[in-house]
Amino acid sequence: MTSENTNNPPVKNDHQNTDKPQTNKHVSPKNWDERIIDGLEANWKPIAGVLCLALLVFGAFSIFSSIQKSNNKKVWNEYYAIEAQLQKMDKPLTADKKGPDIQKLEELRMSFSDFAKKNPNSPASLYGATRLSAKYIENKDLNTASEILNSVKISKLNGFVPALYHMQKANVQMGLKKWDEALIALKALTDKKEYSSFAPEALLQKGLIYMEKNDFAKAKDSFNKIKTDFSDAGVSKEADSYLRWMQVSKK
Repeated sequence: MTSENTNNPPVKNDHQNTDKPQTNKHVSPKNWDERIIDGLEANWKPIAGVLCLALLVFGAFSIFSSIQKSNNKKVWNEYYAIEAQLQKMDKPLTADKKGPDIQKLEELRMSFSDFAKKNPNSPASLYGATRLSAKYIENKDLNTASEILNSVKISKLNGFVPALYHMQKANVQMGLKKWDEALIALKALTDKKEYSSFAPEALLQKGLIYMEKNDFAKAKDSFNKIKTDFSDAGVSKEADSYLRWMQVSKK
């Protein structure tokens, strides 16, 4: 069980300044497809989308200081040896698969795999999968990132760490254009009140996915929910711009 963390770092919303459809301009499906993929590429370091910037700017150490108050200090302390090595990799990985950073990362991946097998359904395993997959995202290796995220379990866990995991998994699946898998991850963020700080961003991503799937009715539902339930959120204006585009385009 995770402890209550009242000092979680705020999640930066990176969707405010992305390309938005205008009512006086034609926007083809390619535009929102590029918005998803280009938007992810713009946020590769260290975690795709909102998670990446939040974790680095405010530091993983601040999260550990509160999480380690839980009953499972021994597990967290064991994981911390892996995290300490990850934090040393503060520069983007090179494209050279034989480079020292890649070799070290693969070694850490093996260490984490052993750790996760010993500690299934653990907050430390979820957090580690989120952090480790971020390094592969930096190298644009989404397939390996997806494998890492899928290697851990999340049943019966709540709180900030699972929310980070769900958002990370959604971002990776969107990058791989696995829309249905991304929707499953996003649903976990929109269905629980405790994840309300993540909900506006998750709803926006759901709307974009439904546009990709040409399901404009569900896309409208997602965007309208942002306007009604999260009107003060930074992504509210962007959701409104997509709604106006669909109205003009009679989608």
